[in-house]
Amino acid sequence: MNSRMSKHPQEEHGFTLVELLVVIAILGILMAILVINLAGSREAAVRARAEHFASQLDRSLGSSAVGVWDFAGNANDSSGHNNHGNVDGATLTTDRNEQEDRAYSFNGIGDSIAASITPTLNGDRTFAAWIEPTAGTEAMVVVEEGVSGAAQMYYVYSTGVNSGKLAVDSWGRGWFFSSALVNIGQWNHVAFVYVSSTRTIKFYINGTYDTETSAYTSPGFYDTDAINIGGDPIGSSGNYYAGKIDDVRIFSRAVTSGEIELLYAAGKEQRGIAWQ
Repeated sequence: MNSRMSKHPQEEHGFTLVELLVVIAILGILMAILVINLAGSREAAVRARAEHFASQLDRSLGSSAVGVWDFAGNANDSSGHNNHGNVDGATLTTDRNEQEDRAYSFNGIGDSIAASITPTLNGDRTFAAWIEPTAGTEAMVVVEEGVSGAAQMYYVYSTGVNSGKLAVDSWGRGWFFSSALVNIGQWNHVAFVYVSSTRTIKFYINGTYDTETSAYTSPGFYDTDAINIGGDPIGSSGNYYAGKIDDVRIFSRAVTSGEIELLYAAGKEQRGIAWQ
């Protein structure tokens, strides 16, 4: 009798639930490693750009800086001129990257920071800072340079048709305003440049040139005067600033548009990746 081989269908095996869960877990671990590596590479690139900007700034602006208040835990001046700030009421707070104790908060009532040594300015100058102002009811001083009834002030204006604009005043010699507005309740990089040879004022907001205006028919800015940040303690009104201020810088020359852009870019890159 011829025997016949019986043919049985080949059994098919699928993943069990346990095996499927193991595979998913392994994939999850691999994805986590990939994300961590990408984040590390991204942060390293950001740090490298920050260091690059800082190096460029040192070469371009370092020698002309007469005051640099980074507010990194205190109000010390890192320009090398020891114009350290004396804090009156202002408190350390989060900066534009939400890092603690990296900016100062001003209450708009009596807070200010005064430089302990008067920097020497002669003619041209540039003031720059990061600011997050809150709504006010008067012109609010960002930086004041003056003493004994002779001062020039750099404001965020808070009243009338010029509300929200940057402003410069030199004790009754005239007010000058930016064209664009700063963003109330948000961080802004602001800069004011005075060119003594042409007696013109230039405003910059967030690294962008805003406007230029003729200033005074006679010299309108005083030299070698005291520096106050966030208020005018020598004046009767005070014009105290409400909000946050960070990275205040004063240069003894008229910084160029390209350098203002570099200063803004460097400020965005430093202290983490929140601005990316």
